Amino acid sequence: MKTLSNSNRVRRGGRGTARVRVALAAMLFMVLSTLAAGRARADYIDIRHVFSGTAYTLSKGDFAVGIIGPMSFGLVEEFTLTTHPILDLLLIPNVNLKYKFFDNDKVALALDIAYIQSFLDTSVTDIPGSLSPYLILTVPVMDVASVTMRAGYVLEMAPTSHGLTYGADVSWLVTPSDLLSVGVAGQYHPGGRGADIPTVTITYGHAWDQIRLSVGIAIGSFMTKVGDNANDVFDIPVYPVIDVWWLL
Repeated sequence: MKTLSNSNRVRRGGRGTARVRVALAAMLFMVLSTLAAGRARADYIDIRHVFSGTAYTLSKGDFAVGIIGPMSFGLVEEFTLTTHPILDLLLIPNVNLKYKFFDNDKVALALDIAYIQSFLDTSVTDIPGSLSPYLILTVPVMDVASVTMRAGYVLEMAPTSHGLTYGADVSWLVTPSDLLSVGVAGQYHPGGRGADIPTVTITYGHAWDQIRLSVGIAIGSFMTKVGDNANDVFDIPVYPVIDVWWLL
């Protein structure tokens, strides 16, 4: 999923802590319940089954869910719906719709529409959010690697801003159970704030019989607020990425 721009990436402390705990508990319960109903694959099969960050989609009926990360469902073979339940519970509705309309041995092309908006702070009338339709092009390499490029339009709300979104990812199946991915993503707003600092993400994933693990780092500019003091805002250049998830 795409997130809000750097100017809107603000995490509030205090009153949001209890909501986060409730959301995590609900998400953990959902994961454990889902595990009782399904069985995950022991490896990634091939590069065309790596749907995150690529033009590929989940197979019909496949369900991916993480403790921290988003939840995805293959509605049909070419259409995947993704949402982040923790954000939904925190009054930040979000949805990502990916439709793969072309796929052969040499290239895959998909249309992605991402929406997110925050209603967490009810004391303000301007509700920050973003809507972004963009194209994703993925070129597989011998079933073990892929190169992905994406570009599109982004509309930011409160204040209103029009811009371009872009990104690229390289994924490599080191073994059928080990996946290494490197990606970059950014936005450009002509006539406004200009180019945002792009975010670079490096992750390693491993697949077991019933569990998947993803670990890595994200490098960029991430504004974090602690408490209600406007001075307690920190610009963090690097933060860890970690999640445990299942593909059912």
